[in-house]
Amino acid sequence: MDDRIAVKLENVSKIYRIYKSNRQKVAHELLGLNRGIPLEALRDIHLEIKKGENVGILGSVGSGRSTLSGIIAGTTHPTEGKATVNGKVMPVFDLRSGFDMNFNGHDNIRIRGCMMGWTKKQIEERKQEIIEFAEMEKQMNLKMKGYKPVDRSRLGLAMTFMDDSDIIVFDSPIKVGTPAQREKCIEKMRLWSEDENRTLIMVNIIWQITEQLCERGIVLYNGEIKFDGPFEEAVEVYKEKYRVESTAGKKDSEDGPDADYADDDSADFNDF
Repeated sequence: MDDRIAVKLENVSKIYRIYKSNRQKVAHELLGLNRGIPLEALRDIHLEIKKGENVGILGSVGSGRSTLSGIIAGTTHPTEGKATVNGKVMPVFDLRSGFDMNFNGHDNIRIRGCMMGWTKKQIEERKQEIIEFAEMEKQMNLKMKGYKPVDRSRLGLAMTFMDDSDIIVFDSPIKVGTPAQREKCIEKMRLWSEDENRTLIMVNIIWQITEQLCERGIVLYNGEIKFDGPFEEAVEVYKEKYRVESTAGKKDSEDGPDADYADDDSADFNDF
């Protein structure tokens, strides 16, 4: 693959199976019997993303957007086709994952840092900067179960910003608390986007942020790419043709699903 390409998907399709019972799943997985109802999440995707590009992926729930981000990040694999990634990938799907509720903040930085592939030296070098960025000096000696969900998100986001991966796949609501903290996070993401050696892929995060950072937009609908071009045009195409009613009877917010920065655990914005 060309060294200038960060991500290349060729004829990628992804099919999940919906099982009525565990018996059906066992029959399919172990015995190879044709059980379960197939659900096609992606269909014949062709995509190239160059190094240094900042790409926003737009799509309503069920469009295949999170399946696509999962294939790019390597957390799921295509049923058909080939996915090639050139560089170290950091998937950001759940800012609160990897934390142990029975350990304090200091210990959790070490635990999650190990999960992110950091060395012991890197963890110690980055720890104080993480704490200061998250503005959580007073909470660090408390056990994680005493943290508010938004505080766990802030700590997870701060750790994300200290990583040195080549490709960042951002598919997670950003819940950071105060407007000042939000602006600090946006500025950090802006620095990411200006780094020619880093590729930023954002999936329906927050429209104002994505509009500021992404030059290219991809619109997904029913598992297919319907538009690939300038981000501003992608937004108009999505709004006019492919934004659909959610199960709650409301259209996707123009500010993204987490526009109000609610600090609770109720939201789940993955599609498949």
